[in-house]
Amino acid sequence: MSTPTSISLSIDAYLPQQVSAENLKGKSIRGAAVTGVGQVSKFLLRFASIAVLARMLTPNDFGLIAMTTVITGFFTLFSEAGLSAATVQRRDLSHQQVSTLFWINLGLGVLLALLVVALSPVVAWFYQDARLVSVTMALSLTFILAGAGVQHRALLRRQMRLSVLAVIDILATVVGLATAILMAWFDFGYWALVGMSLGISLTMTLSLWLVLPWKPSLPQRGVEVRSLLKFGGDVLTFDLLNYFSRNVDSILIGKFIGAAALGIYNKAYSLLLLPLNQINRPLASVAAPALARQSEEMSRFRAYFLNAMKVLSSATLPMVFAMALFADQIVFIVLGEAWMKCADLFRLLAVGAAVRAITNPTGWVLVSLGRTREYRIMGLITAGLIVSGFLVGIGYGVSGVALSYSIVMGLMLIPLWWYVLRGTGITLRKIFGVIAPGFFSCLMAGAVSLSFVVFLESRGEGPLVTGLVGGSVFAAGYSLVLLIGFRQLKFFLNIAGELRPTKK
Repeated sequence: MSTPTSISLSIDAYLPQQVSAENLKGKSIRGAAVTGVGQVSKFLLRFASIAVLARMLTPNDFGLIAMTTVITGFFTLFSEAGLSAATVQRRDLSHQQVSTLFWINLGLGVLLALLVVALSPVVAWFYQDARLVSVTMALSLTFILAGAGVQHRALLRRQMRLSVLAVIDILATVVGLATAILMAWFDFGYWALVGMSLGISLTMTLSLWLVLPWKPSLPQRGVEVRSLLKFGGDVLTFDLLNYFSRNVDSILIGKFIGAAALGIYNKAYSLLLLPLNQINRPLASVAAPALARQSEEMSRFRAYFLNAMKVLSSATLPMVFAMALFADQIVFIVLGEAWMKCADLFRLLAVGAAVRAITNPTGWVLVSLGRTREYRIMGLITAGLIVSGFLVGIGYGVSGVALSYSIVMGLMLIPLWWYVLRGTGITLRKIFGVIAPGFFSCLMAGAVSLSFVVFLESRGEGPLVTGLVGGSVFAAGYSLVLLIGFRQLKFFLNIAGELRPTKK
């Protein structure tokens, strides 16, 4: 039997290379909606599990695992090596090329697992905690599982089979969380969180292989993958720098302050970003390939990007504002009274989280236009500035680390956008023009909702009532000001209209 020369499940069967702006817009919006539903489902599951596990485990348990996952998460990036982005973005791919990438990803996963096992005593020595040896060894299995599923996931994204990916993500989350809760119930302590990671990874990879009939062939010589590796290398470099800069804070807190402090900081940071990721990831999974398809027609590229930025900022900014405004209520309801220190960290991290949310699309621009070298340089500069801020902030404790992050991110906002937008025809004025309605709507809605909270608290109402009422007032006020006051109703109605099934 001859080896196929092209991938039988190519995206071309579902989405032609030449596609009208209207069709691309519709497919992108529907794809983002499908992914968004999956992300919201995962968010609700994780939110519920956080509330449960926070009451079954201690901050020390979470801090201990956070010490290890900072390291293992960094190495996980190598198992993907940016090659999933190359598979999604490349217009023409052969079966042999993707098979070669598959074996590269799997080989990297095995090598990284062995490396992490070898380094486990070093991790335990660094944090002065012998328990980390066995924990790190157990988590090393996730590298092999992740490497085996990279190209299958990339091919499903390339085909825009986003509903399938959403189901797989939800299933893996359910299995992982169920494993953690069951293990915590039987007093396995921090091992419950290890079980969650392994359960998610195993379920994810098995599901990807089951739903996608593509099977890799054995590696062959003479297959042109150099351009794919270069593309992936630039993306990987940025991802590594970005990951390192985002996790140095956890390393410093774990090393110099301790596991309990890290557990509280890590929970505050992850809980703050959890809802934001439900917006960023669906949009990124659809916007990046769509922008790449329009990179040769810059007028369409600019229009699509600005519309995507409007959707992103309008959805993420109110989340950050609400999390900061109602930090006490959210922490009390979700995590419990033992975690109330997280509330102050919520507020200190809020500015940094907001800037991160509205600067994530800078990567869409550079990658979709093939400017991966500039993408790599951007990662180097931003990583250096963020790490410098953390090194200064650690001297002032956990609060100093959180505040330094927000200050550095705030200072980088304008320079970062200026650097990325050069040569695109998109101006800073246009970027902030699409962000402004959401920002000012948040300010107005926040002032009104905060007055309700103060009034209810003066009457002795508890966190549940003040949180629900204040949140409802904020959501209603924000929607009213944005849609009516800033006349955005027609835009979002058009977006909603694209969600209707197309007639065949």
